[in-house]
Amino acid sequence: MNHKLSPVVAVTKKRKSPPEGRFSQTDAGRFSWERNDCSVRAMAAATGRSYESCHVALKDAGRENLGGCRAAVLTQAMGLPFVTTGREAQSRAFPDTRPTAAKFIREHATGIYIVFVTGHFFALVNGVQLDMGEGLYKPRSRCWGFWQISA
Repeated sequence: MNHKLSPVVAVTKKRKSPPEGRFSQTDAGRFSWERNDCSVRAMAAATGRSYESCHVALKDAGRENLGGCRAAVLTQAMGLPFVTTGREAQSRAFPDTRPTAAKFIREHATGIYIVFVTGHFFALVNGVQLDMGEGLYKPRSRCWGFWQISA
């Protein structure tokens, strides 16, 4: 039996990437001793308030120094409603409809937001992400929701 092998054709999948040049690095006046404070930095960058006043507001709402923050704590400190995006996957028949962080950024080119992605908060002002570094989360991380801030 003589079998001929056919050549393997590679199929490349088109990948969407986050918008180019839509990032501005800022620490929002961070305290040098503080850690796990993305919620404080996002709140300061999005609202224009000082890092110190945002730190105090979040501490009054239940955030501990050197500790992370839950969305409920940020909601209480901001006094704004948390808007969820999509819904979680319940089964294969009902897939996850939450957008990725990159998709959320592309779709929200205007307005001021604090965005909650898996394990991280960042500010989004008129389509420009304000954060300490670009590698703090993956662009394909799920966006769980946001707070919209009026200008």
